[in-house]
Amino acid sequence: MKHCFSTKGILFCVIFFVMLMIVPTVSVSAAPGTINADTYYYDKMPKDVQKYYEYLKEYYDKISDDTAMYTVDFTKYLPSNPSENDFQKLGRDVIAADLALKADNPLYEWKGSVSGYFHEEVNGKSYFKVTINRYDLLTQEHQKQVDARIKQIVTTVGTGDRYTVLRKMTHYLLTNTFYDPCLYELNADGWNSLDSRGQCYNVSAYGLFLENIAICDGFADTVKVLCNELNIPCIIMANAGHAWNLVQMEDGKWYRLDITNAAGLGPDAGPVYELGEYFEQYFLRANFGMYADPYMISVDGCKYVEEFPEAEDAYQYIGSTTDFSYTVAKSTYTPGKAKFVYKVNSDGKTCTIINYEGKESGDLTIPSKIDGYTVTAIEDYAFYYCSDFTGKLTIPDTVQSIGHAAFAGCYGLTSVEFSDNLHRIENGAFAGCSGLKTVNLPDSLTQVGDYAFYKCAKLASVSFGTHIQEVGNQAFDKTANGLTIKGPAASAAQTYASNNGVTYQASGTLCSMKDADGKWEFDNDGHFHTCQHGARFDYGKHVDNDGYFMCGESCTVCKAQFCQHQGFMESVEVLKDKRPATCYDPEYSGDWVCVCGQPLRYGEYVGKPKGHTPKDDVWYHNDTYHYHKCECGLELEEAKHTGGTATATERAKCSVCGAEYGELKGNNPGSGNNPGSGNNPGSSETPGSSENPGSSETPGSSENPGSSETPGSSENPGTSETPGTSEEPSTENDDTSAQQQGDFTIVIVICIVIAVGGVGAFFGFRYLRKK
Repeated sequence: MKHCFSTKGILFCVIFFVMLMIVPTVSVSAAPGTINADTYYYDKMPKDVQKYYEYLKEYYDKISDDTAMYTVDFTKYLPSNPSENDFQKLGRDVIAADLALKADNPLYEWKGSVSGYFHEEVNGKSYFKVTINRYDLLTQEHQKQVDARIKQIVTTVGTGDRYTVLRKMTHYLLTNTFYDPCLYELNADGWNSLDSRGQCYNVSAYGLFLENIAICDGFADTVKVLCNELNIPCIIMANAGHAWNLVQMEDGKWYRLDITNAAGLGPDAGPVYELGEYFEQYFLRANFGMYADPYMISVDGCKYVEEFPEAEDAYQYIGSTTDFSYTVAKSTYTPGKAKFVYKVNSDGKTCTIINYEGKESGDLTIPSKIDGYTVTAIEDYAFYYCSDFTGKLTIPDTVQSIGHAAFAGCYGLTSVEFSDNLHRIENGAFAGCSGLKTVNLPDSLTQVGDYAFYKCAKLASVSFGTHIQEVGNQAFDKTANGLTIKGPAASAAQTYASNNGVTYQASGTLCSMKDADGKWEFDNDGHFHTCQHGARFDYGKHVDNDGYFMCGESCTVCKAQFCQHQGFMESVEVLKDKRPATCYDPEYSGDWVCVCGQPLRYGEYVGKPKGHTPKDDVWYHNDTYHYHKCECGLELEEAKHTGGTATATERAKCSVCGAEYGELKGNNPGSGNNPGSGNNPGSSETPGSSENPGSSETPGSSENPGSSETPGSSENPGTSETPGTSEEPSTENDDTSAQQQGDFTIVIVICIVIAVGGVGAFFGFRYLRKK
């Protein structure tokens, strides 16, 4: 303690204090070459792209509702004068950052994904926006199910050394989940639209946790999620055709874990490899594949190197565990009653079912109303692989359309009672429903999409009504041998049967389908014509030039305009802020905005200001001039009053505006302006005039002898402005004194600092010389 007061101690303290003040804080980062599995893809990105990663993560963390789409402003990341290349690069980098975030944190898929970007010019300023789609709208209830499933699996497999835990986890996944069989089969036939349904199902961990189905992306995401919970370093790897994982074992080396290689194709099929064969020949291998160029975040500027410690062969287990069996833990999630998730349609009266969260078995009846809203549609993938319910599905008569893959994979269904007002069944709607034997389609149906009943292996009979206009490609492919199709002669049903070698039976007469005026009708999904019975036909999706509708854009076919909040309407454009020309501003044509308030295009100033004109015929005046007024308040045509004659009792009146002006005319001689004239001989302004002999402004005049402003006047003898006569004590000197004292204090402090510094420097110099 005593050294702090020695000359050396004083010098050291001064120098140390100064260094603390001037040395900036230095952050400590991981050593070069260190692999952090939690931020692997973040660490691979350039610094500017890392900012987008962080910004997206911050935005996702704030999302707490089930909104379908968000628009995020990235304008702050543009340079001051952005070029088209700047816009394109920022868009690509944001998408790359989003993919990297999902690779490091797969559960962020629940929040949504960047689906596109756009820029706009408003009043000469560039704005850059990014759109985030929620796809299937994973709900808070889904998240509860996922959290419970993760906890269940971790509790089941989480005991033992790293090899034992990974082996039990792999065994669990290979025996309780499967590769999406519909996607696999449809891809084999060249059709893969089921791959585009979004994040809820087979392309992420959510499909596996919720419905036990996935493709390679989903399996890789799931392994990453579980390894994070099990404290095992894990990285998702991918290229253009496949995704898998690398895990780090106790020897510090990284090994390939590829569960997809052994996943079974569907609930009735076992793993591709026998489990013993898989663990012996494919589990924790050394061959990484094309890991040096991960497809998921491939972007200009990102560098990937072969940084993993090389493993020469498969991992050699050195532990003592020989029993890798486990008991599946009980789930903490309790299924509630049947729950239909819906969205309200633009009319505010109807709704569309977008998901089903029930876990009941047995027959399933879809309600015609939910919370007072009439159910008119079933959204894409709404019941995808809901395999819990078995038996009969009843669709109410209020439903008019069934979306893509809406009931695909519901292999427990044995029959369907369709809505009598159903107009169309979209692609793959009932693909993989292997329990269906007979399908009686309603008379109102006009369209059956591609692969609609694909791989319904027991389906032997299909009947069409009188309005069928279109039957899609392979709609009934891979159904039962001896399939029979019944429908009107010369209809799409007969054409399909003929082209595919299916037995056909004529039934009913095809309805005439052409409207007289040919005008398109439309809803939020597409446009169509109707027949005399009201049935829809010639249905088509809305079409846009760039494939992505923005507020105010119109379908190129039916001309319906789009609002992102209210769907398609006759017109969503509203003219706002239109202004006529003024004296100073030209006419403004007005801004066009969407009905939701989104700016569509800004107006412009047209022509020239209209110029100043009198707003009316009224003359405005003062004592000297008269004038007209412009609408803007400017005085126009200003002129002096003129005409009229003053009298002794009346002032003159202006012959133009009628206003009185000037002075009264005097009645006696000498009424001019000279002092002492006629009627008022004492009116002169000279001091001591006859009418008011003491009115002079000189001090001590007769009317107010003490009114002089000199100090001590008679009326208010102490009002002089001389010092000391104020009614209140002055604080000016006090303030000045305080300021001087403050300045003096600062000078003293500065002197002390300089003195201390000088003393320290002096003794320090002497000490150094002695050394």
